[in-house]
Amino acid sequence: MRLAAIALLLVAAPALAAPLAVKNGSSVNVSLAGKRERGIGLRPQASGWRLELSRPADDVAELIDVTRGVAPTKWVLPVEDGALHLDSTRFVPGHAYRVALRKGGSALVYLYPPAQKRTSQVTFADDQVGGGDDGGIAITPKSAL
Repeated sequence: MRLAAIALLLVAAPALAAPLAVKNGSSVNVSLAGKRERGIGLRPQASGWRLELSRPADDVAELIDVTRGVAPTKWVLPVEDGALHLDSTRFVPGHAYRVALRKGGSALVYLYPPAQKRTSQVTFADDQVGGGDDGGIAITPKSAL
């Protein structure tokens, strides 16, 4: 009985440690506990982030927030349409998550924050242009020294 349990663990261990194959995302290095680890960076979409798996699977994923200084939080999500949908209400931009499928495969995923708009536009109404009564620039003479 013990030998069968040990054999099962030896067969199952490589499946759990196998990297998760994904279609989207960029390669990123994440610092965890002072060590750098290779991960997958996901860009945000309108409703959050989407992690597309290389092979569609009827599976369940466990996600753990591994960001430094944050209490580890765990979520369980189903794989839907060959992808994991990480909504913006539960998942935080700028955080790293350890993703592990129950049937095998794991990855470190970093959620990129949304891009900030850097352009702005200022519009003046006609009555705000200029400083003088005539609509031009007001001239103030310098004082004599």
